Amino acid sequence: MSRPVWRKSSSDADATGVEVAVIEGVVTVRDAARPYEAVLVFDPERWAAFTAGVREGDFDLEALTCSAGDGSGVDAACVAPGSTLAGL
Repeated sequence: MSRPVWRKSSSDADATGVEVAVIEGVVTVRDAARPYEAVLVFDPERWAAFTAGVREGDFDLEALTCSAGDGSGVDAACVAPGSTLAGL
């Protein structure tokens, strides 16, 4: 297996953002400042939904509506109403 090619946003001049690579057909995301720690893994459908949500502002702090769901007080879902991700 070849080494992944990690890309990061051109607007991220320092090493504080995230990096993205496609590895064996899945999209992986890692913390640029901690490249040897855990990565997030998305199948192509969920990655497309996530990036669409970012472009549409679904993750803007003012737009988020969080709910605990199970009564534990821990946020189980934090998705903007009408979000691209709401159906996943």
